Amino acid sequence: MLEEIAAMLELKGENPFKVRAYENGARAILGFQGDLSEAVRSGEIRRVKGIGPGLFANLDTLLKTGSLPYYDQLRAAFPPGLRECLRIPGFGARKAKQVHDALGIDSLAALEDACRDGRIAGVPGFGPKSVEKILKGIAIVRAGAGLHKYSRARARAEDVLLAMRGSARRIELAGGLRRRSEVVQSADFVADARDGRALAEAFSTVPGAAEPLPAENDLARVRLAEGLVITLRTAKSEEFAAALLDATGSAEHVDGLRARAEEKGLRLDPSGLFSAKRRIPCATEAEIYRALDLGYVEPELREGRGEIEAAAAGRLPELVTRKDLRGLIHVHTTESDGRDSLEDMLAAVRDAGYEWVAITDHSQTAGYAGGLTPDRVLLQRAAIRAIRPSFPDLTIFHGTEADILADGAIDFGDEFLEGFDVVVASVHSRFGLPREEQTRRLIRAVRNPRVTVLGHPTGRLLLSRSPIDVDVEAVLDAAAESGCAVEINCSPDRLDLDWRFCQGAVRRGILMAIDPDAHSVGEIGLVPYGINVARKGWVTAASTLNAKSAAEFGAWLAGRREG
Repeated sequence: MLEEIAAMLELKGENPFKVRAYENGARAILGFQGDLSEAVRSGEIRRVKGIGPGLFANLDTLLKTGSLPYYDQLRAAFPPGLRECLRIPGFGARKAKQVHDALGIDSLAALEDACRDGRIAGVPGFGPKSVEKILKGIAIVRAGAGLHKYSRARARAEDVLLAMRGSARRIELAGGLRRRSEVVQSADFVADARDGRALAEAFSTVPGAAEPLPAENDLARVRLAEGLVITLRTAKSEEFAAALLDATGSAEHVDGLRARAEEKGLRLDPSGLFSAKRRIPCATEAEIYRALDLGYVEPELREGRGEIEAAAAGRLPELVTRKDLRGLIHVHTTESDGRDSLEDMLAAVRDAGYEWVAITDHSQTAGYAGGLTPDRVLLQRAAIRAIRPSFPDLTIFHGTEADILADGAIDFGDEFLEGFDVVVASVHSRFGLPREEQTRRLIRAVRNPRVTVLGHPTGRLLLSRSPIDVDVEAVLDAAAESGCAVEINCSPDRLDLDWRFCQGAVRRGILMAIDPDAHSVGEIGLVPYGINVARKGWVTAASTLNAKSAAEFGAWLAGRREG
C-alpha cells in the first residue's frame, strides 16, 4: 500500500521528498524483522529508520481499522486503468503521467492502442525500443491478472485467520497457499463452525474486506481491498479432514486420490471417505492417506507429479527444513547495494543460528548496484580477515555475485576469480538474448570451475518480468556434469529456480543452494520462502549445499576447484 501511495503521489506531481518518504517507508516495512503488527501496536516501529510520524499514523490506522482513508482518496483520484499501467515493468509513475498528460491515456488498452498506432512515438523519450518494452510489459500484466505473490497473500491470509479464530471450532488455510505455490489466485480456508451465522458475519467483515462476491461451488467469497479473493468452505467436524484434503490438493492430486480410493472399493469426496455401507472415520488427513495405503503426502507435494505413486511405494523424500540449513550464501552489504554493514549482516546471520556465511557483493560490471572494483574487493577481503576474530562462532567466506557476461564469461575474469572462496554467477543484463545464445551463455558459466553457484537461474521477477528464454534442462545437464550448484533464490519476488525444475535437478545429483539474496538484516529472514520452493521441488537436506557444515562446505569448495 505504501508503494502504491508513493506511485500515486508521483502521478499527482507531489513533492519528491514526500514520494521518497513513502518509498523509504515501504522498504523499511519490507525489511522489518519481527512481528510487524505488535511493533505498530507498541510504537516500536517508530524507531525504525524510514518510519516518521506521518507514516506511523497511517500504519496505526491501517492496523486498527483494516483500511486507510488517505490511500482510498488517492485511488479515487485516478482512473483504475491508469493505476494498472503502473504494474508494467519499468513503466513507473513518471512515464504514466507523461503519456496521460500528452495523450490522455488512462488504461492498459489505451496504452496498447497508442503503442500500436504510433502515437506513443510522438511523446518525448519514447522510441521503438520503448514501445516494444511496453507491449511486452502489458502482456506480463495481463498474464498475471488476478494473481498474487505468495508472500503478500500469505500475510493477508494470516490476518484473516487471526480475525476468524474465535468464530470457528477449527479453521485452516488450504489451497495454493497451503501448498506454498509461488503465486495464487485466492486465499482459501476450511472451517468447522460453532455458529454458521457468526462465522459468515466474521468472514464478510474481516479487516480489509472490500466487497462480497457471489458464492461459487458452495464457497463463500470476499474480495479484499488489494484485490485478493478469499474463500471459505464450511464442514462438519467429521467431514473436516476430507474437506481440508480436497481444498488443499491440486485437481490432479485429488483426482489421483479418488482413483486410488475407487481401486480399493472406496469413495472419497469432500465430505469423507466411505465404503459401500458406511463412513470410514478419519479425523486427520494422515488417516485418510493411511486408509488408502499411502504414506502422508506433505501439502507442498500435492501437485500430481508422482507423489501418490511415491507414497504407495514408500519412496517419499524427507523434505528439507529450516533446521537443516547450517550456512547462507548470497549475502550483500553496503559495499554494493546492501542496506546494512558487513558487521551488521554478520551479526544477523549469527543471531539467526547459522554457523557460516558467504558474503557476496556485486562485481564491477554491476555499476548500477555499486559493484566492487578489484581494488575494493581486496579492501573488503582485508576487512573480512580483520573482523573474523569478532565472530568466533561464525565461519566467514569471502565471495562475489559476479555477472555472467553476454558470452558466458564471468565478470572479473578467471584469474581474479581464483581469489574468492565463493562465486555466485548471475545474469543481470541482456535478458532478451535468443534462446540458443542464452542457453550457451549459461552452460559456459556453469562449466567454469571457479563458479560455485548459478544464481537466480532464469532471472524472473514474479508477475513483473518473464524468465529469460533458456533451455533450463540443458543448463541443468551441464551443471550436473560440472558439479556446479544451482540456486533457489529466497526473494519473494524471484523464487528462482522454479520448483518445477528442482525435482529434475535433484534427480541429476545437483546440489541446491537455498540463498536469501539478502540486501538487509531483515532479508536474512526470507529463507523460509526458499525452503517452500525446495520442498515443493522434492529437495532433501542431502541435496542442499548449505545444509553442509562449514568444514564440509570448505571441503566441497576445494573439490569443486580441483575439478
